[in-house]
Amino acid sequence: MAEFDFEKNSADDSVYKKETSSKDFIIIAVYVDDLIIISNNIKEIDKFKSEIKKIYNLKDLGELSTILGMKWSRNRKERKSILKQEKYIEDTLEKFGMKESKTVSTPVVKMEEDKSKLLPGNEKYMEAVGSLIYIATCTRPNISFAVSKVSQKLKNPTEMDWISVKRIMRYLQGTKELGLIFEKKEGGNILQGWADADWAGDDKTRLSRSGYIFKLANAPISWISKKQSTVALSTAEAEYISGSLAVQEAIWLNRLLTELGEMSKVPILNLDNQGALALAKNPVHHSRTKHIEIRYHFIREKVLKNEIELRYCATQNMIADILTKPLAKPSFQRLIVMMGLGQ
Repeated sequence: MAEFDFEKNSADDSVYKKETSSKDFIIIAVYVDDLIIISNNIKEIDKFKSEIKKIYNLKDLGELSTILGMKWSRNRKERKSILKQEKYIEDTLEKFGMKESKTVSTPVVKMEEDKSKLLPGNEKYMEAVGSLIYIATCTRPNISFAVSKVSQKLKNPTEMDWISVKRIMRYLQGTKELGLIFEKKEGGNILQGWADADWAGDDKTRLSRSGYIFKLANAPISWISKKQSTVALSTAEAEYISGSLAVQEAIWLNRLLTELGEMSKVPILNLDNQGALALAKNPVHHSRTKHIEIRYHFIREKVLKNEIELRYCATQNMIADILTKPLAKPSFQRLIVMMGLGQ
């Protein structure tokens, strides 16, 4: 890539860009031996392919349609693109005997105390969870919380854990056509995120759960559902920690996109807790934050440097809520639409 005068993106070693003129550019995304070639000038793509074919024996698959188990399709008239994993989901369901299963409206429900027996072997459980992790990571943020929960029991899964895995598959059975819909909308070129927390949500450890999601072009591009590593003493503290984790991701995404020429404004992060917003913006609250690990004050530093803009978001509009706890069907389905998933 260096010989072709490409510059490596400092945020991601597998992304390269070259300015071919004052208006034209070409971007290459590399994954092992697969290349995604992007340009605003089709001639630049053809030129690159002819040059690299002189060095490597490549197979030209034409316009992007399938990559790493994901399907990419475009509606040029409506200026929309959709990324989905319908075929991969169907293959996964068939592999684990769930292709004819009855569907459910949500991937997870609040479970009672697990008193069921251990599974006789965990190989099948681990394999199933691995497939679900791939789906949740690539195109389905709406199952991230459910998958994160079953992922915690890889070592000693119980019969109830296996029921939880099958419930996720039953949900996917009824929603396999859902995907990420990217479209041109006002404000769509601004990186915007939502961060939330479920305070002391783990009944055994009393650890809270963080969730964040970032959108660009009206669709999710990054998300996470993760248990916090320290016990938070209040809702505001749990939300503050989630905000700090989200800001770290926002800074990385902003650097990645800026070097691609796609960012011009400060990223926005939405929080639904006024206490957490006050802690992030006002260092006067020392008595309330002196016990919090230093690394979580990263959010305060970036706010003071104007590298992130924090905004208050009403709880009913907090998209990241879907990443922190089980939700009832109406709220769950409403947030799916808000986050940018559709058919």
